Amino acid sequence: MGCNSHPYIEVKKDDKWEYFKECEESRNYLLYSFLAGVRNGNGVTPVVAPRGLPENASKEVKEALYDYDPLAFHSFTWLTPEEFYEAIEKTKSFKYEEFGISTEWKNIKNTLISLQEEFGKENVRLVLGFDS
Repeated sequence: MGCNSHPYIEVKKDDKWEYFKECEESRNYLLYSFLAGVRNGNGVTPVVAPRGLPENASKEVKEALYDYDPLAFHSFTWLTPEEFYEAIEKTKSFKYEEFGISTEWKNIKNTLISLQEEFGKENVRLVLGFDS
């Protein structure tokens, strides 16, 4: 059975985290390793230790990742855009990573960059849960 991530972008407005969008992704176990230590067959160190689902996550993200079925997802974490960019860069150091970063992950990166310009870098985050 495979594993997929379920990434959501949130932005902070008026000191409250709000749902921005659910992102499409393509399976990339090496990237999952750097994002949250998931499917870490390479023994890499995640960019940050998994932080869990944020207590102050938006209602939509909590419902999608936890309330719907608390046993459906695992390895919750959230990352700043800079941490996400670092994870992407670290995958490039593996010579056998033949497919590179997919368009879906590049789109997430571009969305984060755009939102940082609009809301400020401390007001944007990527929240993830994984299934398997």
